Amino acid sequence: MKNHIGFNGILHDSKTEAKASHPLAKLGFYASAKKFSQRFNDSDGTSFGAYDDFFNAKYSVHLEWKDCKLNGVKTKASSLKQLADKAAWRNAPNTAKENIDFGWNQAWRKQSIVQTALTPDRFIVCFSKAPPFEEALTYIKAGIVFCTLSSLPSYLAYLHLSQRGLAVGFNLNYTLTDEATGETHPAGFTYGSAVEAPPPKPKATRKAKAAQ
Repeated sequence: MKNHIGFNGILHDSKTEAKASHPLAKLGFYASAKKFSQRFNDSDGTSFGAYDDFFNAKYSVHLEWKDCKLNGVKTKASSLKQLADKAAWRNAPNTAKENIDFGWNQAWRKQSIVQTALTPDRFIVCFSKAPPFEEALTYIKAGIVFCTLSSLPSYLAYLHLSQRGLAVGFNLNYTLTDEATGETHPAGFTYGSAVEAPPPKPKATRKAKAAQ
């Protein structure tokens, strides 16, 4: 039930989404909840629809807001079964935690499917804060391009330049520190069409000039 008031008096499904609507509005993202016209398919071939949370009209990019860990549910049918089993066992509606742990909308596989179809230039997953390393690594391996609220301006800067035909990229990096050894292990990704500039042409020598 939408009962959390956010930017411009708009009602949101969650308190965190309503809170995020204020800084997101400063970046041009406004509450949307728009259903995409196209359908998507999970690994079982089951068709499903999807909605966004916010939309930035300037860059035509949809934003999926997340304030918690994405779950590992494999398919929509699996999600529905697990939620139904939990509700039946307790003889009560699913709790908020159960929806987070087993809901299809909270599954990283779903986000990967939707983003792959729409491309990260049109659909970005944005976390309230950086996910822990192991979580981030799961998303990176799944090919999900994501950002955090603090890195969202950098992502928009990438879109601004990319949509003007420049070869640029968006970078997000993570570092894991091994508590036992103290060693650090970098991880992250670069998204975009960034390319190296062509090497400069060699300067003509004095002998070569004389021969011309």
